[in-house]
Amino acid sequence: MKKKYINGNLILLILFILITNSFLYLFQLQSNYIANKLIRSDVQREIQLIFQRLNNRLDILKNTALITCKECD
Repeated sequence: MKKKYINGNLILLILFILITNSFLYLFQLQSNYIANKLIRSDVQREIQLIFQRLNNRLDILKNTALITCKECD
């Protein structure tokens, strides 16, 4: 009866593939995390700009309302 042995090079190849895949997966997770943080900061900047514009418009409306009220007196 012949014994079947697994070739050592095959085991090394499988280990190499598993290790490189795990590193690539971790790198992809990290890059997605960084990308999400960047997107979130960009969205936060956009939201801040929108609120600044709204506050500016409210100030303009408030000032025009004060001017018209002073003119009414």
